[in-house]
Amino acid sequence: MRKVDLFILLLLVVTPLLLVANIALAQNYSASLVENSEGISISNSIASLLIGEDGWSVESFKKAYHSSAVLVILTSLLTLALIIYRFITTNRNDGK
Repeated sequence: MRKVDLFILLLLVVTPLLLVANIALAQNYSASLVENSEGISISNSIASLLIGEDGWSVESFKKAYHSSAVLVILTSLLTLALIIYRFITTNRNDGK
């Protein structure tokens, strides 16, 4: 198995995990926008693991969500580019 194939496999495993984390952070950020007499809180366990216990603010939740979204987009695009590259190089080698 080529290194490119292993890297694609790694990205195919990691990207869905990043997507789940992104959804949890999005849900946490949107929940923090709702007025609450007790203040803001972490709304799910995944967000709790990612954000931690210190420095809670709507802005920090927003920053965590946006950073996660950028990471999901970049890993998705990288995965797609590597799959296309692998497909092209495989077809080129099979045609010879």
